[in-house]
Amino acid sequence: MKRIFKNYLDWECYKNGLYRTTWNNEDYLILKAKDLLSNPELFKSIGQKMIDTWVNSADVHLTNKECNRKAWVGQSSCCYYANVPEILTCIAWNKLTEKQQERANLIAKGLIENYEKKYKQDGQIKLTL
Repeated sequence: MKRIFKNYLDWECYKNGLYRTTWNNEDYLILKAKDLLSNPELFKSIGQKMIDTWVNSADVHLTNKECNRKAWVGQSSCCYYANVPEILTCIAWNKLTEKQQERANLIAKGLIENYEKKYKQDGQIKLTL
């Protein structure tokens, strides 16, 4: 799989506040992230919608095997679902049980594999700088 590059200003995750450093309602946002990541069916559904909708972000992050793609899927899904920034998703992650973390990682892995299959079927190389 060839890595795709796109300007960060085109990343939907960036535009929607994944990397922001200020927020209100911290406890609420952490709870929403925890709720999503601990609900396998909901996480799978939202994660797939996020990947299908945030095409530029997915292309950049899921073709980059040097980054933690599972973490990106989880963090971006939480942002897509409830506007949770990545740092608060990290806090929520640490509130999950080990079993919940394992399940969430398996779901993220499956979403990445689905992306890779679609990428290979499309046979497209997208390069935007």
